[in-house]
Amino acid sequence: MQLSDPLPEKIQNKLDPVLEPNEEIRIALESDMDAEGRFAPSWLIVTDQRVMTLGLNGRGGDLAVPLSELTKVEVEPLVGGSCLEVSTAEDTIPLIRYSQSRSDRFNEAHRGIEQQIENKPFLVKTEFPRVVCEKCGRRLPTRDGLCPACVSKWHMFGRICSYLAEHKVKAGVMVAMFSVLSVAELLPPKITQLIIDDAFATKNMELLFWYVAFLAGLLVLRWLGEMTTGWLSAWLGARVVADIRGQVYRHIEYLSLGFHDKQKTGGLLSRVTYDTRNVRSFLVDGLPFLVLRWLTTIGIIAMLFYTNWVLTLYILIPVPLIIIWGKVLYRRLRVFYTRLWRRWEGFYTHIQESLSGIRIVKAFAQESKEVGRFRRNAWSMFELEYWTEKQWITYFSTMGLLNFLGFVVVWLVGGQQVLGQELTLGELMLFYFYLHMFYGPLRWLGRVNSWMTRAMSAAERIFEIIDTEPEAYEDANARPMPTTRGEIVFDDVTFGYDAALPVLRDIDIHIHPGEMIGLVGKSGAGKSTTVNLICRFYDVDYGAIRLDGVDLRDIRLEDLRGHIGVVMQEPILFNGTIRENIAYGKPEATFEEIMEAARAANAHHFILAKPDGYDTILGEKGTGLSGGEKQRVSIARAILHDPRILILDEATSSVDAQTEKQLQEAIGRLIKGRTTIAIAHRLSTLRDADRLVVLEQGRVVEVGTHEELVARRGHFYHLVRLQRATAEIMEVA
Repeated sequence: MQLSDPLPEKIQNKLDPVLEPNEEIRIALESDMDAEGRFAPSWLIVTDQRVMTLGLNGRGGDLAVPLSELTKVEVEPLVGGSCLEVSTAEDTIPLIRYSQSRSDRFNEAHRGIEQQIENKPFLVKTEFPRVVCEKCGRRLPTRDGLCPACVSKWHMFGRICSYLAEHKVKAGVMVAMFSVLSVAELLPPKITQLIIDDAFATKNMELLFWYVAFLAGLLVLRWLGEMTTGWLSAWLGARVVADIRGQVYRHIEYLSLGFHDKQKTGGLLSRVTYDTRNVRSFLVDGLPFLVLRWLTTIGIIAMLFYTNWVLTLYILIPVPLIIIWGKVLYRRLRVFYTRLWRRWEGFYTHIQESLSGIRIVKAFAQESKEVGRFRRNAWSMFELEYWTEKQWITYFSTMGLLNFLGFVVVWLVGGQQVLGQELTLGELMLFYFYLHMFYGPLRWLGRVNSWMTRAMSAAERIFEIIDTEPEAYEDANARPMPTTRGEIVFDDVTFGYDAALPVLRDIDIHIHPGEMIGLVGKSGAGKSTTVNLICRFYDVDYGAIRLDGVDLRDIRLEDLRGHIGVVMQEPILFNGTIRENIAYGKPEATFEEIMEAARAANAHHFILAKPDGYDTILGEKGTGLSGGEKQRVSIARAILHDPRILILDEATSSVDAQTEKQLQEAIGRLIKGRTTIAIAHRLSTLRDADRLVVLEQGRVVEVGTHEELVARRGHFYHLVRLQRATAEIMEVA
C-alpha cells in the first residue's frame, strides 16, 4: 500500500541517487508550502527506512531522518495550515508545512509514520474527499460540495425549476397563459396602427368600432390572463418553496453531528428562512416576468423586422452592450450577495445566541454591549446592501438613458421616413409603442437579474445543504437488528474530531450484556467521545465498534439508536407538556405507561403538584422546572423508551444531596437488566459499577472494580485522592 501523489521528474532525479536498492517508498506527498511558509511546492518522502523532505525551488529545507531515531510524530496547527513535526531522543524537527487544503493527506501521512515508529502494520487511506475546486482551485464550502464561483446559474435555475415537475398541470396551464398574454400584449399596437392607417385615413366609423371592440376584448383577455397567471405563480411559488424548505429542514435533521459541530445555528436558520424566501421571490415575481417578457420580446423583434428592418437595426444597436454589461454585473454582484449572506448568517447567529443566553447577558449587565454588537452587524449589512443596490440603480438609470435614445432614433429616422412617404404614420406609432414595450421590459430585466442573482446565490447555499451526505438512515445494505443482547466491543478504535488530533487511541474494551461500566478520567480524556461513538454520532477513524458481534456501521441506524437511551448532564426538554416530553421517545405510549415511568423516576409526585399536572406546559429548555425535576423527567423519558443499552452522562451532577438521592434511586431502577455505560466526575457514584475503565489522554490505562483500582494505587487511586482533598478544602472553606 502506498500513499502517493505523482512524482515529478525533478524529485525522482533527486531520489534515485540516495535510495538504497531495496528501500521502499511508502508515502510521497506534495505540499504547497516551503519551510519558510511561502507558497511553493515541496515534498514529503517516507520510506521503510527514513523520512525525507525535498524542495523544488532550491531554497533549502531538504533533510532526512532515519525512522529508527524517531520517537514521536505530531501535527502542529498553524494559521491557515499545519506543520508535521518529528521528534528524536534529543530534538524536535519541523518536517514539512502545508495548507489546510492538503491536511487530509498529511494527517494520513502522520498516521503512517506513527505506525512505522510503533512497528505496526502500515495501513493508510488512499482516497480523500475533494476540498478544493478542480476548476478554479478555490476551497470548497463543504467537502465534495459545489464551488460557488464555478457553478452555473443556469444549473441552479434548472434545479429550482425541477421542483415544478411535481406540479405539471398547473405549470403547463401557466405557460399556456403566458403565451396568451404575450399575444394579448403584441396585438394592441398593431390594432392602433390599423386604426390610424385604415379607419382614420378612410374615416370609416364601422371599421373603427370593430377595431376598438377587438381591442377591448384583448384587454379583458389580458386581465383574465394576468389574474390566472398571478394566482398560479403565487400558488406554485409558495408550494415549491414549501417543498424546498421541508426538504432542507428534513436534510438538516438527518445530517450528522459532525456537520452540525461545524455550522452556526443562525446560518442554518437563515438557509431555511431567508434563502428560501429569496427563492420564492424569484419564483413568484421574477420567473413569470422573465418568461412573459422573453416571449413578448421575441414577438416584438419579429414584428419590428417585419414592419421596417432598417429602423429595427438602428434601435437594436445598444442591446448587445446592455446584455454584456448585465452579465458582467451579475458575476460581480454574485460575490457580494455571498458576502451579504455571510453577514446575515452572523446576524441571525448573534440574535439567536443573545436571546437564548439572555439570563447570562442580564446577570453580567451586558445589555449595552449586545446592543452595540447588534448595531455594528446591522451597519455592516447596511453598507453592503447599499453598495449592491447602488450598482443596480446605476444600471437602471443607464438603461433609462438608452431607452430615451431609442425613442430619439425612432422620431428622427422614422419621422424622416414618414415625411419621405417610406413609412406610414400608423407604422411609426407601431414602432413607438413596440419600442416602449421592448426597452421597458429590457430595462426591468435588470431587476429580474437582481432577483435571479439573489435567488441563485440562495439556491447554492440551499443545495449545499441538500447535497451534503446525510447519516445512513436509508442505507439499503444496512443490517436490521430488532433485538440485541447489549454486548459492546471496542476493537483497536482510534478517533478524532480532527483527524490530525486523535481523541481516542487504540481503545480495546469488552462490555458484557447487562454489565455496568463506569468511564473515569480527567476532563478531555475521551469519556464523552466514547459514548458518542457508541451512539454512532460519529464513525470511528480506525478499528471497529461491534454490537453483538456486528460492526455498528453495518447496523441499520434506526435500530441501533432505538436500542440506546441517553440521560445527559444537561437534560434537554422541549416546548410542550410534561406528558409530551416523557413520551418523546415513545409517542404512542398510553397515559398509564407515562405515569408508571414517572413513578419509577421519582417524578410523579412533583408533577401532580403542578397546576396542570402532566399537561403543564414547559417553556424553552424546560423552563418551569428545577434542575433536579428536569433530570427526573429525562430519566422518566429513558425508562419509557425502555432501551437495552443505557448511557448516563453525568446524570447526577450539579444537584443537592436530597435530589441526588432521589435521582440515584430512579437510576437504580432504570439500569436493572440493561447494559449501562456511566460517566461521573464524583467517583463515589460509580461504586456499584461492575467495572471501571480509566482513560488518560485518549488511552485505556486501567480496568477493574472500584476496590481493585484503589488497591493498585495507580491512576484511579490518584484521582480518588485528588477528589477527596478537593472536598476537604471545600468543607473547610
